[in-house]
Amino acid sequence: MNRAQAAAFAGAMSALRPIRGRAVLAITSSTVVFTAIASYAERKAAIGDAASRALQGPTFGLAIPVAVLALVSAALTRKRLDDAMTPAALLGADRRLSALGAAAALSGVAAVLGLVAASTGALVAHGPPGIESVVDAMTAGWIGALTAVAYSCFFLAASGFGAQGGWRLAALIADLSLGPIASPVAAWAPRAHALNLLGTPDVAPGFSQPASTAAMLAIIVLSGVIMLWRVRS
Repeated sequence: MNRAQAAAFAGAMSALRPIRGRAVLAITSSTVVFTAIASYAERKAAIGDAASRALQGPTFGLAIPVAVLALVSAALTRKRLDDAMTPAALLGADRRLSALGAAAALSGVAAVLGLVAASTGALVAHGPPGIESVVDAMTAGWIGALTAVAYSCFFLAASGFGAQGGWRLAALIADLSLGPIASPVAAWAPRAHALNLLGTPDVAPGFSQPASTAAMLAIIVLSGVIMLWRVRS
């Protein structure tokens, strides 16, 4: 293992250590339970478009972003990103490479969380399992995974601003507020593109679904650039 790989590994371990065990279990279980209950309520209210309402509302509109914010905040122990990398830096690791390692590790955990939450929402909202519900769950699953990774990077970038990375919460509020609004500003919000991928193109005017997928990837890359810019060497 060379120095760059060692620094990235140290960053990944620094981010994963605070959330292993009870923390990640609590975040995952509460997210899945909330999603299941909300999706069941949507199905009982009206079976027709229950899956769409459950996914676009409580699942992607609240459960996934809040869960990823909780995950990132817990992993950074409610600090700024560069401060959270201090243990790795004290061992001689480059902070920026450590931050990349932390981002990769948290994105992996977030992807699994998003996939499970979105698939659960689709399956519960559909009711008894069938071909349609399984296909819908698979589609929702990959969108959930991509969205969760975008949120992970989005919140990590915000963690470079404010006392103790306090802009994470501001980033969540901005995304939840601006994401559903059809405006150029919404194009920078993960939620707008998630809704487009789920079948609501009005919130991302001018974006096809492949374009929204590309926009999600752009948000991930841009967030990574901002994240590295804000981490002191």
